[in-house]
Amino acid sequence: MIHLVLLSLIGVIVLFILVRTYLWNQKQSVEVTEDTKGDYEVEVEDLLFLGQRDLKKNPYRTILCLGNDPFSDERGEGGLADRIAKKTGAKVYNAAFPGSRVAAKSAGYSGNDPIDLFGFLYVTSYLKAGNLGVLADNLSSFQDERYAQALQVLQDGAFGEPDLIAIMYDGTDYLTGAPPFANQNDSDPVTFAGALNLGLSALKEKWPKATIVVLSMPYCLSRNADGTYGDGDTENLGNGKLPVYWTKEHDVCEMQGVSFIDNYYGLISYDNYKEYLTDNIHLKDDAREKITSHFASAILGEKETAQ
Repeated sequence: MIHLVLLSLIGVIVLFILVRTYLWNQKQSVEVTEDTKGDYEVEVEDLLFLGQRDLKKNPYRTILCLGNDPFSDERGEGGLADRIAKKTGAKVYNAAFPGSRVAAKSAGYSGNDPIDLFGFLYVTSYLKAGNLGVLADNLSSFQDERYAQALQVLQDGAFGEPDLIAIMYDGTDYLTGAPPFANQNDSDPVTFAGALNLGLSALKEKWPKATIVVLSMPYCLSRNADGTYGDGDTENLGNGKLPVYWTKEHDVCEMQGVSFIDNYYGLISYDNYKEYLTDNIHLKDDAREKITSHFASAILGEKETAQ
């Protein structure tokens, strides 16, 4: 009797080992094809706080775009704002300032670097106060007409209280060395997270009924002194790698209850950046189309164009 029990126990153990071995082999047989180009499936980290808006009865009719180069690189046909207008059917107002960033360079404007005034922190502060005169006074510092065009959009105020505010800044804060955050101070204006937090609060005070959506920074590369590029995922330029900034952008939006559209994971990477970027940071048309498609999918519930 004891022998039979032992034999049965041994049989169960052997069967268990065989089953585990089979399952392990099955798990390892994932096919990796050449056309994946090292691009594995990743989870997109969207955060949506859109309420119960009935888009059939109450569509987004006016959209105000704030940000930097993703919106300002091309202000006309085929630009990101234009593509969003065509996807949504909304009237889109593009008030993005090229080369600007989210974080301020100093807690109080020193007058030494006018572009600081056109960053997210100060622009939202002036919008909240209803006084854009300081920006107008500093336009002469820039030959690029896109500054005047963007400011004119804000001064005209034809959007009224916009139905939706779309905010998109690229990795300029990372590339220019802005601190991503400050310990125990989530409103430090010279940090990326602190300035974003302050700016979002200002917009919510200015236009409490507007839906605010932050389109995350896409992937970018650092530029070395010899002209070569470094991988933003792994290059620490002094204050952290690019994903640290993305994480803080995500966290601030979650804290504020503001929608966050993830354009970082699953779109551009070190392996495919030549398909989507003109250099180390500026978007090609294919990237704009992917971002627009993702925006429409998240905000309007449309089927997204395959990546």
